[in-house]
Amino acid sequence: MELIRRKTDYALRCLVNLAEAGKDAVVSVHALAQKEDVPEDLLQKIMQALAAAGMVLPRRGRTGGFSLGRPPDQLNVLDVLETLQGPFAINRCFLGNGRCRHQEVCWLRNKLRFLQDEMVSFFKGVTIADLVREDVRLTGLTQS
Repeated sequence: MELIRRKTDYALRCLVNLAEAGKDAVVSVHALAQKEDVPEDLLQKIMQALAAAGMVLPRRGRTGGFSLGRPPDQLNVLDVLETLQGPFAINRCFLGNGRCRHQEVCWLRNKLRFLQDEMVSFFKGVTIADLVREDVRLTGLTQS
């Protein structure tokens, strides 16, 4: 089981690249796909989903591509995950659809609720800006 699917991983890496490129930089899907070794057609679909959510802005034309739609410190992993994978839930009963008739007496639900809340809080607390800083540390560069 994958918690963070491949397309979400691709999206996060591309958002980090856009953040590293700078506030007003426009980066083509082709350039992002090459840098991250991602199939270009898949990345185009991912970027369209991110654009629909306002996370990136499409720029048309010969020098078109995408730029960040919000500052990197206002883009969190939970938003990206839910944009590409749907609502985050450890178990179907946490989706809020009320279909489980054992919901009120489930001995596992309280334990899972704790884990659910912790994971949501964690993913919400990690921003693209945090990932950029981590990327800088991993590549041996210093921050100013």
